[in-house]
Amino acid sequence: IQDLYLDGKKDEAAAAIPDALLDALSLCGDEGYVRERIQAFRDSGVTNLNINPVGPDPVGLTAKIKEWAS
Repeated sequence: IQDLYLDGKKDEAAAAIPDALLDALSLCGDEGYVRERIQAFRDSGVTNLNINPVGPDPVGLTAKIKEWAS
């Protein structure tokens, strides 16, 4: 993937990323899915999450995520 990306083949690099890896490393989806994944991280011993909320209200989304994680 890295070699493709560094060779300027960004679309091919993106296509080479397995869906399972994306699912394991990101929290993208509806509220129920994100809450479920936060709980799964908690259950596996994760104590810190690095979030980068995307959308029209990132501050509000951050507040929701903090609530879900508490």
